[in-house]
Amino acid sequence: TSEGDITTAGDGSLGIAAGAGAGTATVTSVGDITTVGEFGVGIGAAGQAVTIVSDGSITTSGAYGHGIIVAGDFAMVGEDPETMAPVAGDITISAGDVSTSGMAAMGIRAFSSDGEVSITADSVTTRGVDDGEGNFAEAVFAESINGTARVDVGSASAEGFAASAAIALGG
Repeated sequence: TSEGDITTAGDGSLGIAAGAGAGTATVTSVGDITTVGEFGVGIGAAGQAVTIVSDGSITTSGAYGHGIIVAGDFAMVGEDPETMAPVAGDITISAGDVSTSGMAAMGIRAFSSDGEVSITADSVTTRGVDDGEGNFAEAVFAESINGTARVDVGSASAEGFAASAAIALGG
């Protein structure tokens, strides 16, 4: 649980990190989170199941600077989301405003093999930088291979080549 504002700078920096191995990772954040740098992550969590509640804003800048990212293996939280292992169980994310800028910087990404994935947020925005680097940056991506995926976002926008505002894939 975090009740204050968090600011980080530097490549690979994490605002909040939670790892639970074979258990459930739970994050509750009330303040704002800001990260600057490549592979900087606002909230990163890993476990067999994950619950995240973030009432403040999350802002990241830098290539692969994700707002909220959930992985099956904590060592992969700052990695390219396309190569990350899924969580085995349920993922529940409730967020306020999430904003990212930079190449492949995703707003919220959650991937489960067998659980339910539920993402709610007030707004999620991904933006490329002036030279067009926003490539493949989904604002919201929810996927469950053998379960259901649900996205409920007040507003979602994505700027950049092959960027998507919201994707929900269920098995």
